Amino acid sequence: MVQRTLVTGGCGFIGRHLVNALLDEGHAVTVLDNLSCGTDYGLPFHSSLRFLEGSVLDGGMVRRACEDVNLVFHLAGIVGMQRVTANTELTYCTSVLGTHNVLAGSARAPVVLFSSSAVYGLGAPTPVSEDSSLVSWATALSYDGAVRCYAAGKWVIEQLGRSAAGAGRRVIVIRPFNVVGPGQAAGTGVIPKMLDRAITGRPLTVFGDGTQSRSFGCVSVFVPAVLRLVSRLQSERDRYAVVNVGADQETTILELARAVLDVTHSKSRVEFRPYASVFPSKTDVRRRVPDLRKLTSLIGSLCWPSVEEILRDCIAAPALTVPLAELHR
Repeated sequence: MVQRTLVTGGCGFIGRHLVNALLDEGHAVTVLDNLSCGTDYGLPFHSSLRFLEGSVLDGGMVRRACEDVNLVFHLAGIVGMQRVTANTELTYCTSVLGTHNVLAGSARAPVVLFSSSAVYGLGAPTPVSEDSSLVSWATALSYDGAVRCYAAGKWVIEQLGRSAAGAGRRVIVIRPFNVVGPGQAAGTGVIPKMLDRAITGRPLTVFGDGTQSRSFGCVSVFVPAVLRLVSRLQSERDRYAVVNVGADQETTILELARAVLDVTHSKSRVEFRPYASVFPSKTDVRRRVPDLRKLTSLIGSLCWPSVEEILRDCIAAPALTVPLAELHR
């Protein structure tokens, strides 16, 4: 039987990589995206791909997208710190109402919900495990600067998923950790921003003293890991699962900036700025590293590329300039 799969937000960075991987595995894929944060330029021309331009906030459009599907990957949401900060209520509503519509419109098909490491808030011990006691409305709200926004919306997504699983649905929640790689837009992550500035000779912005660290996981490993994880968990007795997915190697932001300058051979300087000068209501996360024991127990250990390898792949990636998905409209 052909696996008919819906990917919401399928024109975004992770979504495009996921769609291509699903098509390679023989899925018939429907993509629902309003193109507000992504681009259809990266979707391939494929007989098994259907593209619908629309929002997950439109219940009727979601029901249309869900027709005959037997698996759903729900990625749709607002991304990019500056965009999120400027649109707090839309960000929150897209997560909450969008997930409600997807769960309501997809009957009883298994659903993979993409949450975020942001639900751990600001002060969780590192590395952070999936232990539910670490995650609450309060921890998510602390990340958002006391105004419900990105992390709070992701927390609600998880609660909606848990409720759906209690009613008999199979729900898998993915908590990604700083997924990066070729095709990521400059406004949605620190790596594409730094690469763009280095290549064009502008200063690289580092907030604070640059000692805050992140774990950068390449999308080329992340997407296959998610697909293996979903395949593994669909046979489990427990109908609800939450799993961290990402690399566990730490890189400070200052180390990242120096690696960008080295790989690009750029003469750009590093410019230090207070975090509050750009995001006055928020506090920067000092460390964000996943505990991967659960992921490893399910699909084995993964080999994540180094930051330098990721940077070289990003530079070598061809620009996407032709909107092939126009053929699917």
